[in-house]
Order: sequence, then structure tokens, then C-alpha cells
Amino acid sequence: MGKKIKKKNSDNEIFNFSDEIVIGINSPKVIEKKKKGKSNIKKVKKTEKKINKSSKVENNKKSNQKLKGFIKWVFLMILLIGAITFFLMSPFFNIKEITIEGENRISAKQIENLSGLNIGQNIFNFSKIRVKENIKTNPYISTVEINRSFPNKISIKVTERIATFMIEIGGAYVYLDNQGYALELSNEKLELPIITSLNIDEVTFRPGD
Repeated sequence: MGKKIKKKNSDNEIFNFSDEIVIGINSPKVIEKKKKGKSNIKKVKKTEKKINKSSKVENNKKSNQKLKGFIKWVFLMILLIGAITFFLMSPFFNIKEITIEGENRISAKQIENLSGLNIGQNIFNFSKIRVKENIKTNPYISTVEINRSFPNKISIKVTERIATFMIEIGGAYVYLDNQGYALELSNEKLELPIITSLNIDEVTFRPGD
């Protein structure tokens, strides 16, 4: 007798989705892997955000520290400048003595008055250029040197022009130095050579021309 062959019913077979691949259907293992991958990506993004936040916080702290340091430095500089200014403007530096050198025709008192400097004035509270200009408004003054002797002395040294020639104008005389500066118009006739070849308008003439 022939053997009976039992046919397996394909409908009764158990289909294992985890072991089989079906086109168009993801197996549970694949789905689980995808879920894990997505969760890992989310974790990485979260850690990146935390790192970015912490780096921003650190950068803000550093910038704040730098700003505070700069503000402190500026504040200290302002205090230092204020202290120095207060010290320099103190009575310790008030002028107590003004000495004049080189005067001859012009008296020391005249030069001091022309300078505009006063006893008791702060030694830093004037411009040397302005003082020189003031003194040189007198035609006899050729050069001026001003020195501060700390803490409270001023020395002024002048060089005067010397009358070398004269020009006669209507009975008066104009004194000239050897460079042609008109020093003074006077009725006094000095023992100086008189230049007769120059014509000067008595009305428009001014010493210092």
C-alpha cells in the first residue's frame, strides 16, 4: 500500500512578522529600530540644546565679567583723574613769587601787569602762549620766555628791542630798532641817526609797525 502523504494546510501556518519580510509592511523589529533611532535623535537634539544653552550662559557670564571689569577700570581712572586735578588745584600750587629778567626800557612792574598773572593765582591756571602775547603787545618786547618753578614761582625773561634810528614827524621822533620796528613816538630827541628818506603818515602811524 502506498504511504499517505499529509498535506499541510497553508491557511493554518503561523506567519511570523518578525522573521519574515513582507513588501510594503514593516516588521515589528524594523518599527522598533526606527522608534529607537528617533528617540536617539531626540536625545541628541536635547543634549545639543543643553550644550548651546550652557555655552550661551557661559558667554553671557564672561561678557558680564568683562563689562564689570571695564566699568571698574573707568571708575578708578575717573577717581584718579579727579584726585590729581584736586591736588593740582590746591592752594599748595598758588603763585607766591613772579620774577622778571632782561627788562631795561620797560619796568618789571609793567611787564608783570602786561602778563596778566597775579600772586595767589594757581600756577597751572594760565596759558604760556597767552601770557607771551600779552607781554609782546609792548613794541619794545622782542622775545618772552616763561618758566614755572614748582610749586609756586613764575619766572619771566624778556628781550627788549633797542632804539637805533629815528624818524622825525612834525617835531616828534619815532624810535626804530635795527630791524625797522617802530618802538615809540616821543618828543625827546635822542643821540641817534635820523633817517630822512622815509615818509610816515603821522595820523595812521602806530608803535609796533
